[in-house]
Amino acid sequence: MNKSVLSIAIVAAAIAAGAGSVKFTADQVDSQLLAGVEAFNANPAYRDQVELQLDPAQQERGWLASDYRLALVLKKPDADIQALLGGDRIPLRLSSEHRPFSATLTATLADSALLQRLTELQQTPGRVPFNSVLNVDFNPLSQSARMELNVDSDAFSFSEEGQSMEIGALSLQGELDGQAVTLAMQLAPVKVKDSQGNGLELAGMKLNYQGQLQAGSTLSEGSYQQFDSELTLMPFSVRDGGTRVSLERFGIVTRQRREGQRVLLDTSYRADGPRHFDPATKRETQFSQATLGLTLDLDSAGFDNAMARLQALSRQAELQPQQLVDLLNPITSQGVRLRLNELSLAGDSPMLNAQGELSLSSFNVNELEAGPRTLAEKAAAELSLSADPVVLSRLAGARWQRDLSRLQAQGFVTVVDEKLHSKLEFKDRALLVNGQTLMRF
Repeated sequence: MNKSVLSIAIVAAAIAAGAGSVKFTADQVDSQLLAGVEAFNANPAYRDQVELQLDPAQQERGWLASDYRLALVLKKPDADIQALLGGDRIPLRLSSEHRPFSATLTATLADSALLQRLTELQQTPGRVPFNSVLNVDFNPLSQSARMELNVDSDAFSFSEEGQSMEIGALSLQGELDGQAVTLAMQLAPVKVKDSQGNGLELAGMKLNYQGQLQAGSTLSEGSYQQFDSELTLMPFSVRDGGTRVSLERFGIVTRQRREGQRVLLDTSYRADGPRHFDPATKRETQFSQATLGLTLDLDSAGFDNAMARLQALSRQAELQPQQLVDLLNPITSQGVRLRLNELSLAGDSPMLNAQGELSLSSFNVNELEAGPRTLAEKAAAELSLSADPVVLSRLAGARWQRDLSRLQAQGFVTVVDEKLHSKLEFKDRALLVNGQTLMRF
């Protein structure tokens, strides 16, 4: 074989390989899109409210690019929503550019009454009101994909009939790399007011999420080995007539982790600078911080079993009560624990603090039909409380001092370092306060 023939053969092979890889990409985009629509519609969290429809008649599929038309259909829209949408659906256009083993998918609003209305309301003329770009890299050997998602929207504002609304720009970035999932979202300020100045103001919102899917689990199945999530609301205020409520900051941190044979779900809430003004009493209640921290402790295998069965049942139109019971039994059969890590309220100094734990030994959910006595036989709990008597007196009123004196005389409340203390326990079907039996079940 001479050199020219060999060169032609090499070029032809390269072209064939490139064309084959592009076709592979086009096939993957098509199959993944169909699977994504199916998974979306099967999700029990919102399948009764919305449905994603793909219109095959308007599909243009090619090796180098494809174009799809979809619609997010609202199943129970009210009259105002229908007026805004011009019907019951949000039409979308999805375009895909194909490269060897990679693709870029761009989703925008298709021509519709909604797009026209948003164009009129957006604060940046000429900008696409909503845009979503997904970059995908396919691995044909492992049959896996790496995805990067970027979503952004313009800011919008409108005013009519004494009502005004400003919705800040949205920015979202997400990534799926193997089993690792990350997400970051930020929303600019939001204001909603009526002609009297009533309404709400939010200076902004942030969400950060990192997780690791279980081996073999997909993003739509959502079975996680661990994850960390933090939602933060920036200064926030609500006004209704003379009533005013405000926060300097509000945060929710959620974490799933695994320790041995248990899965731990931690959730903590923190409010900085909460204030409430009551026009009836002309009194403002203010704290520097309020916190609540909880941990739910479950059997890991039972939890994973329940999540897998829930996914399998999610295609049903409606889950039956016994099916829900059957989902819970693998978890409750190994016992359940709920820990109160922290409940606190503080002003210039700590005002209220509590820690505790509730545990339920192995039980079958069907056993609860026998009544509360059955649950009492399985339960054990304790709760430690400490509080500032001055604060409690201010919150509870004048009668509090008489009640406090009686509780102290009975031994249900003790005073240590100028703080009120009580310890509640539940064991052997008896409720004890500071070691004294209060009642039996």
